[in-house]
Amino acid sequence: MKIEIDNLSSVSKFRNETASILSAIKETHSPVILTQRGHPSFVLEEIDTYRQKTERLEVLEDIFASLQEIEKGETIPNDEVMADLEKRLQEYQ
Repeated sequence: MKIEIDNLSSVSKFRNETASILSAIKETHSPVILTQRGHPSFVLEEIDTYRQKTERLEVLEDIFASLQEIEKGETIPNDEVMADLEKRLQEYQ
């Protein structure tokens, strides 16, 4: 991901302009990167954006783990899975 110059702010500028920076984040839905001594240190973003990214990352991690299991041959045959599901469904009813 490319860091946009417009989305950088020093920590001291953030201290002085907190309300306007937070308002800009809410309006643009774009994160702001806070810098300390000229180096990126923190990211500020809306909570909904953060949650969406976290959920996507969790799904991707699950997919990656599944692909690794498939490569290792650590799979369960479909007929066994279906039989287990049918058994659980009957127990639930």
